[in-house]
Amino acid sequence: MAKAQQKKKVMKKSKTQKANTAPHSSMNEMMSAIGNEWAGTADKVLSTDSTFGVNTGSYTVNSLFSGSLFEGIASGKIYGIAGESQSGKSYLIQAIFGQFLRENPKGRVVLFDSEAAYTSASIKAWAGEHAKRVAVLPVATWEEFRGQSIKCLDWFIKQGKNAPPCIMALDSMGMLTSSTELANSVKEIDKMNTNMGVLAKLAKGTFRQLTLKCAIAQIPMLVTCHTTPNLAGPGADAISGGRGLLYASDHILCLSASQEKSTDGERIGVWVKARCYKSRKIKAGKLNSILINFTTGLDTVSGLDDLAIEAGVFKKVGSKVRLPDGNEKFASKLLISDYSQDTLNAIDAWTKENYRFGVGAGIAQKDFEVNPETGELLDEDEETESFEDAINNS
Repeated sequence: MAKAQQKKKVMKKSKTQKANTAPHSSMNEMMSAIGNEWAGTADKVLSTDSTFGVNTGSYTVNSLFSGSLFEGIASGKIYGIAGESQSGKSYLIQAIFGQFLRENPKGRVVLFDSEAAYTSASIKAWAGEHAKRVAVLPVATWEEFRGQSIKCLDWFIKQGKNAPPCIMALDSMGMLTSSTELANSVKEIDKMNTNMGVLAKLAKGTFRQLTLKCAIAQIPMLVTCHTTPNLAGPGADAISGGRGLLYASDHILCLSASQEKSTDGERIGVWVKARCYKSRKIKAGKLNSILINFTTGLDTVSGLDDLAIEAGVFKKVGSKVRLPDGNEKFASKLLISDYSQDTLNAIDAWTKENYRFGVGAGIAQKDFEVNPETGELLDEDEETESFEDAINNS
């Protein structure tokens, strides 16, 4: 009996450990047989994982894109920026472009312009000496945009690890027409009634192709689009150009603006209310205000005081805010120097907790007994009996 007890072996393994006993080589063989060159196992960095982030230049805008003050736009993702006319869409992407070029000496901007709105002078205003790294491609149809953007992405994919960092944009989606509609207009043929739905189908088809290409090339794409002005809040049917962007984008930010004026009444900028309409990273509905000054651009700390108050880092005292050091200031007078690194870290921790999706409590990992004869998992209180014991006990 004692000898039988010595032979009795009970192996304890967690479920995770058991799963890891499968030969990794068999996974590689399986994926090799499938023939997908971009396939990989999730224990390593996938071809479609975001490998870097793009700082927008504003802590508040970063929080609306990523749920963190310090991250911002993720590489390889498609972002929609929607709003009424003069709501700050183009100003916002230009501010992001300028910040990106300053932080990435080898970075490039590829801008598809469907509105003929960009000139050399207007680009130099936000790009400065970096304007030579901004490529502007005028496009009129969805077919042109799709073909040229795919060629561009394929070029970056071909460069592999030698590809320079890049950010792409389409400004704007609602101005694109179809090659058929363009040809008919030249022939003075009015076929608007028979072409209903064509643009929406083109948009869906385009973004279906761009989604994976952007992810593999590690290039984020910003797409501006107009919204219907008579709706109180942008909804699924308020964004122009069909539902292609709604389905394909990782994130949609809806903007509305009010004027910012100087003491003498001159319009010097816009206050933009930015609401997260859709996101795969943060909770929809999050709203922040940001200031875009016509001279200095996107304000780095505008709207950050609201986050600081919600986080309990600042305290609202009448019409002023009380800082951690006890000083009190009007919110409009706050500067970047009023936010120490500790203050920013505290706000960032609160933002991550309150903006991002939770992961749940999960299931506590515990040890499970494994039957050495069959390899099956046993209940915690179930004993394992060896073959010899079973014979003796019988």
